[in-house]
Amino acid sequence: MNTIAVDKLMSETRRLAALFRANTGSVLPVSAELGRYDAAKLLHLKPLKEPMKGVDFLGTLGAYAGKKILVKSRVVFEEGKSGCRIGQLNIDSPWEYVSLVLYTAQYQPFEIYGAAKKDVVDTLDKMSSSRRQRGMMSLAKFKVISQLLWTPEFGIEWDDIWTNQKA
Repeated sequence: MNTIAVDKLMSETRRLAALFRANTGSVLPVSAELGRYDAAKLLHLKPLKEPMKGVDFLGTLGAYAGKKILVKSRVVFEEGKSGCRIGQLNIDSPWEYVSLVLYTAQYQPFEIYGAAKKDVVDTLDKMSSSRRQRGMMSLAKFKVISQLLWTPEFGIEWDDIWTNQKA
């Protein structure tokens, strides 16, 4: 299958998922696959030569160059809603950086954040034991410890200077 065909399929997937939610109130579980697709395309990640559990891609640019990347995704249906969580982060897997692709209710990416494994582990260590064991983190907390990598307005934004973290 060529790139144009995959692009069309992903575009149709976005449309159908948004339509399904609008008509049923339920969410189709497609954000993980869309997240991997969009992260690879927008951050110039390359697939692994050999599959590796807990790693999705290898980085090619910036701080990600040559690093093992895990991709997570989250659809944000209500912008101001608190309590949104990202999926489980298995800190025993060999990933070095995690990218989080955030989507609008129409399944269009609007931000991609990235964090080093060390920052994720340090943050999880400060949380309650049950959350730490499950590798659970709120979307707000992830944004604090991560760096904004991409927006539709400006494309790739990492520069090793800007970060959400306090100095």
